[in-house]
Amino acid sequence: KDLRANAGKSLVVAGFEQPLAVHVLAYAINETLGNIGKTVVFNEAPQEKFGGIEALAKDLVSGAVEALVIVGGNPVYDAPADLNWEAAQKKAKTVIRWGYYEGDETGSTANYHFPATHYLESWGDARAFDGSLVPVQPLIAPLFDGITELEFLARLGGFNETNSYEIVRSTFGKLSNGGEEAWKKFLHEGFLAGSEPNPASVILNSGAVSKALSASQPSTAPSRD
Repeated sequence: KDLRANAGKSLVVAGFEQPLAVHVLAYAINETLGNIGKTVVFNEAPQEKFGGIEALAKDLVSGAVEALVIVGGNPVYDAPADLNWEAAQKKAKTVIRWGYYEGDETGSTANYHFPATHYLESWGDARAFDGSLVPVQPLIAPLFDGITELEFLARLGGFNETNSYEIVRSTFGKLSNGGEEAWKKFLHEGFLAGSEPNPASVILNSGAVSKALSASQPSTAPSRD
């Protein structure tokens, strides 16, 4: 009764780890209540063009990868055991790794290691869940001679500008018409107002709802034992 009384102003949320069928039901309920476009807003999600670590391991073993760049990870230590990552990684002619520890499992097997700054020492930016641009600000100056992720990628990409602060300023400048005061406000507020994308127009596919519900397996009720 409460939901019906607040149609268009209510919200039904499924937990992050709930199965697909539960999320589909939540969307269907929100659609029925007229919440879509009001309390529930959809944004266009960029299409991922990358494969998983399993596909990369196969490419390494086949010799298709000449230069392997590892940004922050330690796959020799934590990749699935059945991939035999250390052996696969050795198939690449050159391994470049950016990370905290040169002496860890992956750093010690790389041809080149770039020391990473801690994220609390780094400038950067990101997108919030609604698509708004948000800044990543350092709390302290780098204690050692590390480089930020942005600086590493800029060097790797051959960019003219490799200073992470200037790169963040440049991105902000492209999305904002303001000057120094707008930049200060961006840092103070923690997001750039109006930088989120326009909401996507969506229509609930009843056939997809039925398919998801049919594919779901009901959980077995616990026994008294």
